[in-house]
Amino acid sequence: AELFGVIARLRLGLGDYQQALKLLDREAIIVAALGTDAPNALRIESASDRGRAQRLLGDQRQCIATMQPLQTLVERQQPQLPLQAADFDSQLGRCQRGVGARIAARSLFQRALALRHDPLGDAAGAAENLADLAGLDSDAGDTTQALRGYRVALSQLQANVGAQHPLAVELWRNLCAMEARAG
Repeated sequence: AELFGVIARLRLGLGDYQQALKLLDREAIIVAALGTDAPNALRIESASDRGRAQRLLGDQRQCIATMQPLQTLVERQQPQLPLQAADFDSQLGRCQRGVGARIAARSLFQRALALRHDPLGDAAGAAENLADLAGLDSDAGDTTQALRGYRVALSQLQANVGAQHPLAVELWRNLCAMEARAG
């Protein structure tokens, strides 16, 4: 199951979402067969990756259907698996945003951000969640708040991870689009 997950994440990184989803479906079958014997980290990562692939293929509703049943497990495992929980919340939040459930998405993004700021630290993930929140502000038509959010995300990414991180390109693109929209 873990091997299918690794190969699927490589496929996702290459933009081969269909092939990644096929691998993640195979992983899910194994994880389901293991039932409660499957490690919680594997169950959470498997659902997160599968949700991500479904979202990237434009199927936010299926993403939510895949991930929501594990929300209770994720909340329970949050102290032991904070980064996996943060990734799960981020992916589910993006799918919720995709179907217009902005309140649910905001709550998930804020929880993920809080987890990423804990002592383990995940500066790139935190910047991504700040950008997620800025995207919600943009959706709501609050250009000023969205601009502020994108600037903070970019500043934190550059300060903590470096200007060459791949997320920087997306943040610059979003920031410039918002500035253009603001005139």
